[in-house]
Amino acid sequence: MSDTRRRLILYGCATAVLGGLAAIGFASRDEADALTLLGSADVQLRMAYAMPAQDKDGKPFGSRADLIAAAVDNLLRVERMGAAPACAAEMRGFAASLQGDFSGAADWYARAQVSSDVEAEQKDVLAFNQARMLAKAGRADAALACFSRHATALDQRYGHQRTLEEAGILAGAGRRSEAEERLAKVLVAADADVAARMQAGQVYAQLGAVAEAITVLSQVAGEAPFANYLLAKLKLQRGEVDSGLDLLAAAAKALPTEVKRALREDAHVWSVAAADARYQAIAGTPPAAPVR
Repeated sequence: MSDTRRRLILYGCATAVLGGLAAIGFASRDEADALTLLGSADVQLRMAYAMPAQDKDGKPFGSRADLIAAAVDNLLRVERMGAAPACAAEMRGFAASLQGDFSGAADWYARAQVSSDVEAEQKDVLAFNQARMLAKAGRADAALACFSRHATALDQRYGHQRTLEEAGILAGAGRRSEAEERLAKVLVAADADVAARMQAGQVYAQLGAVAEAITVLSQVAGEAPFANYLLAKLKLQRGEVDSGLDLLAAAAKALPTEVKRALREDAHVWSVAAADARYQAIAGTPPAAPVR
């Protein structure tokens, strides 16, 4: 699954639900006010998500924290009105995740799933998010149990995504053989698309199985250009700087904006090539002034 699609699943259903609420109309002023508050919280959380958690000095980014606090205040006001739509609980979960409270986020996503207005697709998204937050909280077994409870519905709608995310959770928990079993299951499936195979390659890299990761990512690079960026990082880790930069150039030619963002996020990985003119041309890093 692409990074963009993964982000949409992480926090995507609130806007659709808000749009549905607006289309229905309201019987009272309080209901209209609740929609306004929900809409404001939605915008505030999306803005906070787009900001770094820390500034360049490593200090908490004040504006981001203010946006999250304002969103939570709006959601509390909705709750005091007696309104409790699933999207409000979802947004509380998203706010908690932005604050680093992953167990709390999982609890909110679980609560949203039992809201009276939750729809089937929204419930699936919430189950994904609950499991992800449990994993980020270090509760791998609870995350896997969450996925197991919802397996049938998730697999019908999202194909192999649950299996891949389980593999990632197991890899993070050091349970290599279990992770590899799930990856093998995806890779032999006839209906595993390019995005699924690329994600499998990423999990192999997470496991430290570099040869397997390179094999899988090389197979999909022609159809998924970002796989070249992932391959470039693996080559760099092997000390193959020249071939890594060649692959980086191929990825940047196809996806310049996405690659530049990835380079910023992975700056520590690319530090060994930071002085190379080819890297600077791609990353937009100005060359150092000549020494006089």
